[in-house]
Amino acid sequence: MILGKFKQQPRERIPYSIRYDEALSSSDLLESVVGSIFPSDGVISDVLFTANRVRWFVSGLTDGVQYTVTMLVSTEDGTIFEDEVHITGKEVS
Repeated sequence: MILGKFKQQPRERIPYSIRYDEALSSSDLLESVVGSIFPSDGVISDVLFTANRVRWFVSGLTDGVQYTVTMLVSTEDGTIFEDEVHITGKEVS
């Protein structure tokens, strides 16, 4: 699911996060997260998760290029979420 579209200056390093509070049952917790970015010249780093939230940083973008960050999230009860955020590199002068 596409969760949002953002603009980010190429030299910035900005945190993004997804909360799963409403999507999880009261007894379910996040178990693993795999993050990816396309095109691969962008950088995602410090992908961390808690019981119900995923957080990561994006940097190294190119001006005018739209990036797709995908988080593949698995929970303890076997639910799998594949969520995307679109970020466009946008130099502001």
